[in-house]
Amino acid sequence: SITIIRILLNKSKRLLNILKQFENEKNLETVLANAKPPIFWKDKEIVKKQINNWTIDQISKLIFEINKIELKIKKNSANSVYFLTDFLLEKSA
Repeated sequence: SITIIRILLNKSKRLLNILKQFENEKNLETVLANAKPPIFWKDKEIVKKQINNWTIDQISKLIFEINKIELKIKKNSANSVYFLTDFLLEKSA
């Protein structure tokens, strides 16, 4: 569960950085081309959709919530699968 939540956190932080760059530069193709580490070519369309669907405030709140879930999982590892499942189902609805 920790591995999954850390991957989700890292991807969310990366999306936040891309969104901030896009807000400054206004050219999505340039931002995606200059992203470090480079975005895999198959993932570019997914990242474009995410940028169009999320705002900086929404991503910031999501990162805060992911941190809270990670702390919960670390404190009570016996129920970690339930915490993670509940969080993912709540966010996907």
